[in-house]
Amino acid sequence: MSSQTDTMRRPVEDSPTQSPWWIGAIAGLASAAAGLAIGELLASIWTSLESPVVSVGNRVVDNVPRWLKTWAIETFGTNDKAVLLGTVALLLAAGAAALGTLAVRRGIRFGLIGIGIFTAVGMLASLGRGTSGLLAPLPSLVGGLVAGGTLALLMHRGNLDFAGEQALAGEQTQPAQTQPPQAQPAQSMLIKVPNRRQFLGTAAGVTAGAVVIGG
Repeated sequence: MSSQTDTMRRPVEDSPTQSPWWIGAIAGLASAAAGLAIGELLASIWTSLESPVVSVGNRVVDNVPRWLKTWAIETFGTNDKAVLLGTVALLLAAGAAALGTLAVRRGIRFGLIGIGIFTAVGMLASLGRGTSGLLAPLPSLVGGLVAGGTLALLMHRGNLDFAGEQALAGEQTQPAQTQPPQAQPAQSMLIKVPNRRQFLGTAAGVTAGAVVIGG
C-alpha cells in the first residue's frame, strides 16, 4: 500500500513547480524577445510608429531631471541614447526572466499579468509621440499579445502550464486529508511531468525567429 501511495505522490514531487529557476527565466526571455521583435517589425514597416523600447526610452528622456540629462551627455557623449536604450532593454530582460520564473513556479496567470503590466507601460509611453496618432500604441499592444501567447506556448510545450495552481491546490488540501491512502483520489497522477527537451527546442526556435525578425 505504501508503494501505491508513493506512486501517486511522485508526479507531484516531479511536477513543473520543482523545475529550476532557469527554465522560467528562459521562458520569460524568449517570450519577451518574440514580443519585442514583433514590435520592432511593426515600427520598421510603419516609420511613424516607435518600437516599445524606443517609446519607453524617449519617455524617460522627456521626464528625467535636467541635471541627470546633462550628466548623461557629459559622461557618454553621443552614445547617451544608446546607453539609455540598452539600460531599458536590460531592465526589461530582468523583468521578463523574473516573470517567467514566477509563471513556472506559481502559475501562468502571474506571468500573463506581468506581461499585461509591461504592455500597458509601453502603450502609455507611446501616446502623444510622433505622427501615428491612435496607432502609436500598436507595436506595444501587438508585442504584448505575442509575448503572452509565446509564454503560454512554451509552458504548454514543456508541460509547465498551470502547474503552480495544481501544486498550490495540493498544498492547501493536503493537511485537511484524513482519509486512508487507498481512498484518496488519483487526481495527482494526472499532473504532467516537465519535458525539458521539448521546451528548450521550442524556446530556441522562438529566440532564433525573434533574432531574424527583429534584426
